[in-house]
Amino acid sequence: LSDIYASFPFVSETDKPLSVLVPEIRIHVTYYSTTAFDYAAYGIPSYFLRSYLVPEGESVFYDEYQYPLYRCADIKDVLDCLMDLNIYMDNSVKVKDWYKHFYSDFQKSIFLQAMKS
Repeated sequence: LSDIYASFPFVSETDKPLSVLVPEIRIHVTYYSTTAFDYAAYGIPSYFLRSYLVPEGESVFYDEYQYPLYRCADIKDVLDCLMDLNIYMDNSVKVKDWYKHFYSDFQKSIFLQAMKS
């Protein structure tokens, strides 16, 4: 990791929970990670890096999960969106709504009904 830290001085590791870090995070960057859901719960958008070596990000998150932001977007355009507060807030709402489509509070009656089926 020392090579990464030397090349990217803004990168660090932490054991703090995501809920504590939320005020410091503007975007989650990954090739392919289900933590995109965790970040979306807080309204933090994810940018999926594209590579022919790791195609899962596009195929899973865009095709299967219908992720609402940044498909085929250049990172410069994404950074411009992050700098515009109105666009960022709109995108934050979009990823929260996307998250809610996949997660909901536990409902005992629905769970028991599903178990009986």
